[in-house]
Amino acid sequence: MSGKGTPFGAFLDSTLDRIGEGLTLAAVCFLFADNDQPVNAALCTFAVLASVMVSYTRARAEALDADAKVGFGSRPTRVAILAAGLILSGIFGYDETVSVLSVSVWILAAISLVTTVQRIFAVRTALNARADDV
Repeated sequence: MSGKGTPFGAFLDSTLDRIGEGLTLAAVCFLFADNDQPVNAALCTFAVLASVMVSYTRARAEALDADAKVGFGSRPTRVAILAAGLILSGIFGYDETVSVLSVSVWILAAISLVTTVQRIFAVRTALNARADDV
């Protein structure tokens, strides 16, 4: 906001964002495991991986000078879905079989997976187009 941003500050901000998202999802995984919901715990673990892959595919694409800003599951969308699940779960109460929180994790996992695949194909297309131009 002050215009004093630095490349390292941007790097640190992005890194801390991923740590915060990962820790929040890890806590949700623990909640599911602690409440004897192994399927939801396993899916939550997958959601952590898929969420990281969304960010990784974009970062790796940028390192190759390719654009991978495609897909619905950007970080703001993932944070909004997880936050909505946490808030609504607190409002409606936690049901042992299906909760708002588990639905939000299922959605988060799905859109993260789809976004990762979209980014992989976008990078493949960009790199192939570059190779054809040579």
